[in-house]
Amino acid sequence: MDKEEYKDKRRIINHERDKKLSEIAREYALSNNTVSNGDIVTCCNDLKIIVDRIQHTKGTDACLPECAYSGFVLTKAGKPRKDKMRSKVYQNDLKK
Repeated sequence: MDKEEYKDKRRIINHERDKKLSEIAREYALSNNTVSNGDIVTCCNDLKIIVDRIQHTKGTDACLPECAYSGFVLTKAGKPRKDKMRSKVYQNDLKK
């Protein structure tokens, strides 16, 4: 085995590992999800959005994977802003 073969095999193994880690992160985050598309969520700084997209973070050794909710920012009256501003709220930032 030469240097290039070693690097190729190492790259393939790392790619497979990253793919499996991403799969279990997605599974964990979605199994702990409490929000659906169309729900209105409030962030800890009182920002409100109407959810139209749910993604997940990968997580690290220090923090677990979580969902990230994207959508249009709402006014205090509960209507979408005129400028159609969008934002993202992470699951651990939701107001309880």
